[in-house]
Amino acid sequence: MDAKEDIRTLKVAELRDRLQKLGLPSKGKKEILVARLAEALQSEVEVNGLKKKRVADDITEPAVGKETRKRSKVSPVTGSENVGRKDEKPWSRLQTVENIYKEMLGDGKVYPSVKTIQNLEFHGLLEDVLLPYFDQGLEKSSFLMSMMLMLNEKFDQALPTAWEPVTSHAEGMFEQFFKQVLCFLYEGRFSIVEATFAMKFLSNAIQSLENTIVRPCVMKICSLAMWSQLPEERRQLELQTRPELAKKWRHLLKKESKIKKQHSGASVFDSIEAKFLPWLVDDVIESFKRSESEACTHSLSYMKAALVFLKDIISQLPTRRFFATYLVRCNFRAKLQCCKAMLRTNEAECLHAYISSLFDSLDAAVDNLTGEVISYEQAMRSFYGYTQKIERLFFTFWEDLKETSFSSAKDLCSTDKMKKYLAKMSDDDIKKLVCDQLKLARTQDYELFGRNLLETIFEEELKLPSAGRRAVENLPIYPDEKLIIDQSLIPNVNEATHSVYPLPKINLQFLSLPDYLERNFTLYLTETGYDVCQNLIDVIKRLSPYTNDAGKPSFSGWSKMSQEVEGFSMAEVRPSNVGWDFPALVRAEFSITTRAMPERLKREWDQLKQHDILFLVSFKHNLPSVEESVDDMRYLQSCVRAIRGCEIHEVRDEEGNLMNCFTEEGEWVGEGKGFKRTFTVEFDPVQYHNDAINGNLAIYPFFDIVIRRDVRENNFKSVLNSIRDALVSESIAGDTLPPWLSDTLLGYGNPEDSTFLSMSDRCIHTIDYQDTFLSKEHVIESFPDHSIEFRGEQPPFKVTFCTGESLKLACGMREKTEQHKMIVESTFSKRKESYAMGGAGNAVRFTPTQVQAISRALQPGLSLIVGPPGSGKTDVAVQILHGLYHNNSKERTLIITHSNQALNDIFQKLSLKDISIGEMLRLGYGENLLETEEEFDKSGRVNAMLRRRVELLMDIHALAESLEVQSIGEFTCETSASFWKMHLLPRWEKYLSRVKSSTDAETIVSEFPFLKYTTRKNVMIDHEDSMNSVMAAFGVISSIFDELEGLRPFEVLTSQKNRINYMLTKQAKVIAMTCTHAAIKRQEFLDLGFSFDNILMEEAAQILDIESILPLTMQQNREDNCRLKRLILIGDHYQLPPVVKNPLLKNYCRFEQSLFTRLIRLNTPYIQLNMQGRCRPSLASLFNWRYRELENLPQTSMGKFANANPGFAFVCQFVNVEDFLGKGESQPMPYFYQNLGEAEYIVLLYQYMRLLGYEAKKISILTTYNGQCQLLSDILHQKCAGHPLFGMPGSVSTVDKYQGQQNDFVLLSLVRTRHVGHLRDVRRLVVALSRARLGLYVFGRLNLFQQCQELKPVFDQLREKPSHLALVEGEHSEMEMTRSVYEVPLKNLHVQDISHMASIVKNMEAEWKRQNAM
Repeated sequence: MDAKEDIRTLKVAELRDRLQKLGLPSKGKKEILVARLAEALQSEVEVNGLKKKRVADDITEPAVGKETRKRSKVSPVTGSENVGRKDEKPWSRLQTVENIYKEMLGDGKVYPSVKTIQNLEFHGLLEDVLLPYFDQGLEKSSFLMSMMLMLNEKFDQALPTAWEPVTSHAEGMFEQFFKQVLCFLYEGRFSIVEATFAMKFLSNAIQSLENTIVRPCVMKICSLAMWSQLPEERRQLELQTRPELAKKWRHLLKKESKIKKQHSGASVFDSIEAKFLPWLVDDVIESFKRSESEACTHSLSYMKAALVFLKDIISQLPTRRFFATYLVRCNFRAKLQCCKAMLRTNEAECLHAYISSLFDSLDAAVDNLTGEVISYEQAMRSFYGYTQKIERLFFTFWEDLKETSFSSAKDLCSTDKMKKYLAKMSDDDIKKLVCDQLKLARTQDYELFGRNLLETIFEEELKLPSAGRRAVENLPIYPDEKLIIDQSLIPNVNEATHSVYPLPKINLQFLSLPDYLERNFTLYLTETGYDVCQNLIDVIKRLSPYTNDAGKPSFSGWSKMSQEVEGFSMAEVRPSNVGWDFPALVRAEFSITTRAMPERLKREWDQLKQHDILFLVSFKHNLPSVEESVDDMRYLQSCVRAIRGCEIHEVRDEEGNLMNCFTEEGEWVGEGKGFKRTFTVEFDPVQYHNDAINGNLAIYPFFDIVIRRDVRENNFKSVLNSIRDALVSESIAGDTLPPWLSDTLLGYGNPEDSTFLSMSDRCIHTIDYQDTFLSKEHVIESFPDHSIEFRGEQPPFKVTFCTGESLKLACGMREKTEQHKMIVESTFSKRKESYAMGGAGNAVRFTPTQVQAISRALQPGLSLIVGPPGSGKTDVAVQILHGLYHNNSKERTLIITHSNQALNDIFQKLSLKDISIGEMLRLGYGENLLETEEEFDKSGRVNAMLRRRVELLMDIHALAESLEVQSIGEFTCETSASFWKMHLLPRWEKYLSRVKSSTDAETIVSEFPFLKYTTRKNVMIDHEDSMNSVMAAFGVISSIFDELEGLRPFEVLTSQKNRINYMLTKQAKVIAMTCTHAAIKRQEFLDLGFSFDNILMEEAAQILDIESILPLTMQQNREDNCRLKRLILIGDHYQLPPVVKNPLLKNYCRFEQSLFTRLIRLNTPYIQLNMQGRCRPSLASLFNWRYRELENLPQTSMGKFANANPGFAFVCQFVNVEDFLGKGESQPMPYFYQNLGEAEYIVLLYQYMRLLGYEAKKISILTTYNGQCQLLSDILHQKCAGHPLFGMPGSVSTVDKYQGQQNDFVLLSLVRTRHVGHLRDVRRLVVALSRARLGLYVFGRLNLFQQCQELKPVFDQLREKPSHLALVEGEHSEMEMTRSVYEVPLKNLHVQDISHMASIVKNMEAEWKRQNAM
């Protein structure tokens, strides 16, 4: 009787008891309980064939109660002690590996389960078992495969330290391992299942060229030596066109000859590295040929993995350089097409996307050797030259084909016509033409593949180059049913880890800008499709559609996000514009009714307006019930016939009146009348054109429902449009990126070339630091390696670096070799003190590293600044912007951030600086959150300018009155300029001529012609420094006229729109927006001629790569007139990356990688801020190990930081939480994790803190999952919200959403009790542990998290303290604390569990009530 049959004999009570012991849900019918327990037992693992036991139980928790804990030496993988000890027999451990491989990892015959691989990798099979016995196990396939499986799993989880165990273990280990994998593949010692995993391992290696250990191994297999496997005639043809390669080839031949003569060393051409890729190409072809006769899942999986590996090689220039040419010269494409044609239909469809993806990369319009982009014009010239050669050949040698010599190139490359020409030739003739005359193939190829191969080769040679613009114009904007539902494009994320996908990857390097944009377009559209899919599933499941008696869809449920479509009709399909294939415009109309809607829901639908995005859905005829569906995706596939996105053009009410728009007179029309709403929508013309070609236009009249989405979720269209427009612009003009930056952004060249080091002619040697330095001593402290000559000791200071080396040293780009001179000049004056703009002075004492970051950012070129938590990134960013404004007064700076909160933080601080508020502009929807008196949006700035104009004209009027000048009517900016020339300037010049030789202060002051005005305006003139004071006073008067001259356009321009455009394109010097707003408005900015000189990106590590690039394309960047001078990126790649919801795109495609992170990986020079001032040193130690030399500012050991937290024995503690009510983590719905025990414990601790007098706003409760966040909020609202003392804490949030924020005290719930989950991403842990300033209390399952290798540096520290919450009685927050943060009371109360904590809080609350009752 098997295990499942034994389970079925158990009673319900016994089943529930066993499930509760395993920490699993125990509710439901018996059938559900049996299935749940059976699934749990399947996850058990067999150790050495001795016993079965759950992996989670292998981790035994050490005894509690001691302050110091030691990690158990029992290996959770092998179950034995003293892992890796010297006296252990190697063969016994190798036998263990062999057993694990056979029993748990499939033995190379089947694919192992994902959970098994994850459990083994998590518990250290690689680090604890395989690596210590690497030398002994290298000859065993089981050992190699186990290592590859573990490394592949680390990559599947996107762990940033994936290679570290192998590359750092022993010198030469990875090279030896990599070569052995190649040998096993080449010699056929791997099964086809093992070879599939090996292909994936090699793909991972190809994606890691930044690793100095991995790169040499990869580059060896991609070297020129592989050309030794090419036919001699094909190789010579290539070398003749490449003299530089011919020279390198001769060098290889000499080296090979020398080796053979001396009989020493490995042959260059016979090495496994030189032969591997040619062998693999042949093996792929052979695999296709084998599949013609016998197809199996394993064979298809191997072919997919091999095709993806080949594509990865040619997707990066360093590995593509020689291999792409090899693929072309060995006719790989033609051979593959011949084999594909012979495959069965289902197999060909399965592999089609992989083959197309490979060929698309192979066809990239770049020079394989140099990487230069080949324009369409260049490709066509080359093509015409080749066709002329063919025509001459036909005319000279082939009588029957002479007529083709007079054909056009278009006719010659026509497939149908060419087939007619070739049909006239015999087999011998076509062999002579292709093999002998054109040397496009070998005779052996003909013998293996037949005539079909030669015809395919010849047709491929005469194929027209693809026009970049034509490829771009066929890219749709909206995801359709194929992208949303088709599992081949968006696979189920729970598939086995051996799967590979025909999706582009975002790695270090790109072949060209079009290649970069196309990859990002595809991934962004796929991510959008995934997001829409989740919305669609939710809506359709709520609607519960069924087929009624009339055979049409009806709905038994409802969804607030959807409505039934009535009266759909196509309104207009406008003919295409000249030069384009698709229609210029596609419009349709449909209606919905809001009669049955609740008032709140009706208002939501009535708020839809122009440019909002909707999705129209039509259903199939035979609709299944929700209960019949196996899973959500299959249910969606069985219901949905078609999905089309559209954009609202206008909305009309029941009477036909427009709604939610501006009229031609500029008046806003809001709510409509009646219940019927008619929408005019615009479809994507490209998608409509593709539907017309594919015969899918019949779907349009039959849409059943319309779905709306949250406005914030519909920004995808603008981003995709911007990418597509950038592609078109690049294909036409090629000026999308700044020339000095393009190579670095694409991942090539020396990254230093884009910094100021290569721009010596544009470097700024004299920098006005404004209020950066607080004193002379601060300057000396900031430049310790310089010899400083002071010219004045009062800040602010202007610094001159006397040499280029001095400047490089000050910017942190060179190490000190000798003392360099700099001159520091004080710019302090009484004029500045009296008449400056009046901004708030800097109070931050910037550290030397922060000053280096500011100095570098003020120089031209690319600047990267890494800001760890609490290191003052925002203050540095504000000071950089302040410096840019004053050092380059004519330049315009663009501020880009990921979030509105970060943008507003910068903008609010910047508005306090001495920057003219008239030159600051905040764009986007977050402006209303700014806590400033001024309005910084476009309309607010224009109105402020007009108000300022009135104020200044009143000053002019007052000035005229003081001079007793006859009124010249109402002043304007224009008449004010005349007033200056006619009345003020002559008086001033006459005054200067009278007093130029006078030294009498009284005369100088009394003769001043504007004394009456300055006295009235309280502009005081100092008699002791009379001349300077008078000059300063006149400077104030002249500044009024200067400012009025700048406001003159606002007077001339009469419409608000024109004034706004002028403000945006000319007036504003500091413009701030989010990256999303930049993508949305890109085309609008380009149309307006928007331009800027500098870009500063804060939160750069949280912005998608493509969203970082798009702001650079908002102006023309021609090489002869490139305005962009600086790109400043500030971020932290050790904290959370951009948000990508689709796990496949996130982990497999690396779509979450930011431009900031990519540049760091490319070894671009950067400055890391090295002092944190946020939290206590003991808290900082939990995350500073991730950074290079992150230390603590002195202030973190003084004042409140030096004192202990009242009522707590420790300022930081990990509190172990066991199962509560027999349950640990739970999952009410997929990926919605909760832990009731941790939630209750945290709420009790929050109540305890409030009873001690801690302020609620200073306490934040964080968790790692949305489900737990909702659970915590529910409990807090139930137990605390209405309580007169407790109230709600300052914040209840997930860790991801809390990034960028901080609080004094943080209570953190880790939730998971079975698997570590996404906290294994150390970046999330860094964010979680770095939010607290004074106290951090972490709640979780210690025996789970302490076993994770990636989290070990943190949990080794946390385990030094007891795992029971340690409290101190008799203390409260209002008392003066004398206990040091390092002083632990001898007597403290250890909370044993949740019930113990509840009793403590209950007693304290009763005492509080008693005292308040008195």
